[in-house]
Amino acid sequence: MFFVFAWVDKNQDKASFESRIPLPYLGRSMRRHGSKDALNLFFLDGYSRLSSEYIAKLKSLDLM
Repeated sequence: MFFVFAWVDKNQDKASFESRIPLPYLGRSMRRHGSKDALNLFFLDGYSRLSSEYIAKLKSLDLM
């Protein structure tokens, strides 16, 4: 089981976070290499600042 803690700084725009933090890449890589382990994402702050497309991408990878 893997845990990732993240936050979107209030001074950071969502595009910056989404382009710099490779959570979808990490999830796809884990699955591609056969991992069945859960990747638990915890947003300490700023979850509401993420785009709906980014959240949908994370959910489609079964990461949340």
